Amino acid sequence: MKDRNIILLIVTIIVVLVLIPVIVIVLIFNLIKSAANNNNSANTTSLECNIIGTIAVSSREEKEVADFTIKSIFNALENKDANAIKSLFSDYAKTNSVNLDGKIIELINFYPGAEGGYEGAAASSESNDYGTKTHSIDLIIDVENQVPSYRMIVSIYMREDYDPSKIGVHLIEVYYPDQVSKGFKHKNSNSIPGVYVLE
Repeated sequence: MKDRNIILLIVTIIVVLVLIPVIVIVLIFNLIKSAANNNNSANTTSLECNIIGTIAVSSREEKEVADFTIKSIFNALENKDANAIKSLFSDYAKTNSVNLDGKIIELINFYPGAEGGYEGAAASSESNDYGTKTHSIDLIIDVENQVPSYRMIVSIYMREDYDPSKIGVHLIEVYYPDQVSKGFKHKNSNSIPGVYVLE
């Protein structure tokens, strides 16, 4: 009987010694995973922005992308951060834009603020060619300010199976709606990528 108790004690000690490291590893893994998820959430839907506004969209996915992109743009403009704006553009746009760096500086210099907030809507375009999908949105934002209100167009590829390098911001355009000529047509995802300021 005594030998049996000793064996049980030894087995119990071995089990405990094996389980404790496993439990610790699992706890550490879960903590890391939780932190990563929190960071990802902060980078997509919880971005703080002092500029207040709303965008009418047709899906939750589009809303998350639209809100994150617009808030990122306004934060970068408020901080005069050209690199932050450029980082939003797709690899395709960075390669195929004309003088993107210079145009971003032009946009920053133009920016008169957005104290009155903004309102907008998203025009969505989707296609499915035998499983090859494309999904883009054009954000049309009216920005209120002490100077005349202006409009901002932001074209974004959310999915592009033909050319994944297009995923991201395709173009940004700003103009004064009451100062455009008759027949003016704003840029969109079919236009040459880049930044257009009062063009």
